[in-house]
Amino acid sequence: MVHAYERVLMSKLLISLFPLMIFFLMLSPTTIYASTNSGLSDDLQSRATELHKSIMCPKCSGQTLHQSNSPIASSMRTVIHLELLNGKSDDQIIALLVNAYGKEVLASPPTDGFLALIWILPPIVLLIGLGTIGFVIIRLKRPIRRPIQTMHGRRTQDNFEASGTLAIVDQELGENYQISK
Repeated sequence: MVHAYERVLMSKLLISLFPLMIFFLMLSPTTIYASTNSGLSDDLQSRATELHKSIMCPKCSGQTLHQSNSPIASSMRTVIHLELLNGKSDDQIIALLVNAYGKEVLASPPTDGFLALIWILPPIVLLIGLGTIGFVIIRLKRPIRRPIQTMHGRRTQDNFEASGTLAIVDQELGENYQISK
């Protein structure tokens, strides 16, 4: 049985904890992201979204900042928003994040230097592979043209028919084994 004074005490406790619950709710990463998100104009918001899609989360494997919900992704999105509000260009923001986290945070690898091979090699390997497959198919379709040597070392024609081959065999057998018809 709950007494009346216990109910009053519980309601006062809930009323006093309500502001504390609101305070902790306001500190959550989602709320921080939403609050920084709302301070951007439409142009800055579209730039921020494109930057989020072009930067990988350093903690989450294979996820961009746009996809990730990790705390580090949230803080990186906040940095992007603050830098956009400070008037930085997209290239400056990307350079800032690359300096802080390395080139691994870029969603698409750079197209200069040694990493340009990532863009150049796949089409080259594909063309070489297709060329090799085509060469092999052409070679397999072509008939094999080797002269047939008889037992006495005489060569026959390159192109022969089965009946011609049988005649040669009969002739050889007849010469060597004295078989008469």
